[in-house]
Amino acid sequence: MDNHYFDRQATDYNARSESWPWSWLRGRERALVRKFLEAEKPIKSALDLGCGAGFYTRLLLELGAEEVLAVDSS
Repeated sequence: MDNHYFDRQATDYNARSESWPWSWLRGRERALVRKFLEAEKPIKSALDLGCGAGFYTRLLLELGAEEVLAVDSS
């Protein structure tokens, strides 16, 4: 596998994730994850491994996580 694939994709990853149909899918995914995580409150700490542009990192913080460690190779 090309080790630089994700580095190249990262350039416009966030912009692409905010356009249709990806944004629609992300909205549905976000609602399901939010529902699941709200049942698990309080969230003390979380690890977002392979965080990309931080989609879930931001969601975890919105839901009250005290600490989120976000790691991505790109």
